[in-house]
Amino acid sequence: GRWAAEERCWPPCCCWRRLRPGCKAPEHFSFAMPTNPIDQSEFPVGTSLKYECRPGYYRRRFSITCQNTLVWTSAENFCKRKSCQTPSDPVNGIVTIASDTNFGSRISYSCNRGHRLVGSPSAVCMLSGNNVFYFWQGEVLKIEPRVSCVKHTIYREATHSALRFYILIGVNL
Repeated sequence: GRWAAEERCWPPCCCWRRLRPGCKAPEHFSFAMPTNPIDQSEFPVGTSLKYECRPGYYRRRFSITCQNTLVWTSAENFCKRKSCQTPSDPVNGIVTIASDTNFGSRISYSCNRGHRLVGSPSAVCMLSGNNVFYFWQGEVLKIEPRVSCVKHTIYREATHSALRFYILIGVNL
């Protein structure tokens, strides 16, 4: 007879990959980052990876774990966006809040009738250190009256003339 070649696994540290499937590397989260670099493409069942919330979110550490179903536990409810103060309406204008005042959200400005906006019509809730604030995109916002027209009186009869040695340019009424 013949001897069948014995399948060996080398190096021993990595044999679990052949013996038992694991979870693929977890997805990238916009709200959190791993506390240690993830340098593997597959992880054995039961592996836990530690994360912390990114700036702009309330800082909190949490873990996700590779389950028997080869799916990572959810990370969705751990990081909550910080919130900017609710902006007040500018004089002669209004603020429109599209969804909320949380980190990353946008507000827009508009003017009351008879006024015009000088500067950016919107602002975004941005990060400054560990704090969030509304960041003005463009110039500082101002709302000012539109240029008003002065009522002009038109006379039915008018005459224009030029002094001697001067030339009248235009139409002589």
